[in-house]
Amino acid sequence: GGGMASVWTWLQRLGTGRKRPDGLSTLSLSAFRAARTPSADRPAPLETMERFDPETLVFDLFRDTAANRVVALGPRIDTIVPALGPLLFRAGGVELDVEARPARSGLPLMRWTVSGPDLDRADRIEVTARGRRAEVAIQPSGASLFSGRRVLFTLSQDNHLAWIRDWVEYHVRTEGIDALLLYDNGSTRYAPDDVAAAVAGIDGLAQVTVVSWPFPYGLSGHNGQDRFCQVGALEHARRRFLPLARGILNLDIDEVAVNGGSPVLERLEATASAAAVFSGFWAEVPAVAAPAERDRVRHRDCLLGRLDQIEPSGSRVEAPCRTKWAAIPARLADDAGLAVHAMLGPNHRSDPASVWRVGEGAMHFCHLR
Repeated sequence: GGGMASVWTWLQRLGTGRKRPDGLSTLSLSAFRAARTPSADRPAPLETMERFDPETLVFDLFRDTAANRVVALGPRIDTIVPALGPLLFRAGGVELDVEARPARSGLPLMRWTVSGPDLDRADRIEVTARGRRAEVAIQPSGASLFSGRRVLFTLSQDNHLAWIRDWVEYHVRTEGIDALLLYDNGSTRYAPDDVAAAVAGIDGLAQVTVVSWPFPYGLSGHNGQDRFCQVGALEHARRRFLPLARGILNLDIDEVAVNGGSPVLERLEATASAAAVFSGFWAEVPAVAAPAERDRVRHRDCLLGRLDQIEPSGSRVEAPCRTKWAAIPARLADDAGLAVHAMLGPNHRSDPASVWRVGEGAMHFCHLR
């Protein structure tokens, strides 16, 4: 219930982490008497600082698909005060080899790849920085859960459970989706188990995993460099759960793919590309008079499109919504950046060589206002 979910979130934030298919081993900066500050050159935030994450060093620490290798993922570390210096990783008293690097795509993320003999036998890793030590459990890889699956995945907070079920059911039917990976960003209306229960029994849906992802969403501005939560979830999904997936489709709960009868992942598989990007149209309900009525609106009620999105001939004009994407994980370059609206190569630039841009009228999504 809600009480146990709160206790589990608290344990995660302490970095204790039980080993479970959807659990996290989070490591906090307070363990090293340090904290993250916002970017010095960012504009004054419009939001409160409650949206900024000063505390998280590592979102999660988990086994890689390669033997004797563990991955730790976290937000950028260059604005931590005092500076941590290099992190040392040990298991069973033995110092481990570490490759530490920021995301080369320019996303505000950090990845540590830790390896050593017999690391597969270890249950926990000790992390040392600034002369202080903290222990975290090694979480299992979730890759086998989604091996060979076509996966719909997203980050969500407090979306109605009926909306989530409608969204999943639609994409199972139209896109050949057979698995759901949902990151719940601290919902207060329900617990993660309630999300899984809401989609139970959908015909054709073979795997459902809901990950509690309780991190602050982040501040706007400065090219997203103080906003770690969503891109962190995308990278975590790719590394821990989706490396063996047949294909992945990333959309929000208020976005539905429209493919003209040919699922985008099927078409992507027939190309040599790693990813496909496609644009969106706004769609709206005819009229909503009161907040209580808004709660009853469903995806199927959003029937109207803006005229300035469509030429008289019905062909596309300039798309008013930023793109979304689908990908085949096995084809992605290791340094590819999974951004919210793009697939990034080095230096935060779109990587056209590996991205198939869907042709006019072939594929789009409706963004439901």
